[in-house]
Amino acid sequence: MDEELKALARHALLNAFYLDYSTLVNKYVEAAHGVDDDEYFEEDLHRNSNPYARCEEADTLDVDMNIYAAGDCAPGTAMFSRWAFGYDSVAEALQHLGAEEVWLRGQKIFEKRDGEWHYLGGGE
Repeated sequence: MDEELKALARHALLNAFYLDYSTLVNKYVEAAHGVDDDEYFEEDLHRNSNPYARCEEADTLDVDMNIYAAGDCAPGTAMFSRWAFGYDSVAEALQHLGAEEVWLRGQKIFEKRDGEWHYLGGGE
C-alpha cells in the first residue's frame, strides 16, 4: 500500500472519528442537561477527552467500526452477485484480493477504478 493511499485512509478514519465523537459529546451534553451547568459540564468533557488519557481497559467490542471490503462475484460462482468481508482495519480491507469497494461506518470511502483505489471523501 503506497503512502498516498495510507494518508487517505487516515483522513477517512479521522473524519469518521470526528462525526462519532461529536455525536457522543452531544448525547452526553443532552443527558447532563438539568443536572449540571451545561457550560461547566462541557469543560469537564473537554478535560476528559484527551486520547492519551483514555482508559486502556475499555472494551472495544461494544464499538463496531463496520469496516468491510466488497466486490462482485464471478457470474455463476455464488448464490449472490456481490460479496463482503468485515475487517478490523481499513488497511486490511484495502488489501483484500478482489476488493472493489471499502466501506467505513456505513459509507463507501474507497472505490477501485481501472485497478487503482480512489478516495470518495467518505467517513465525514
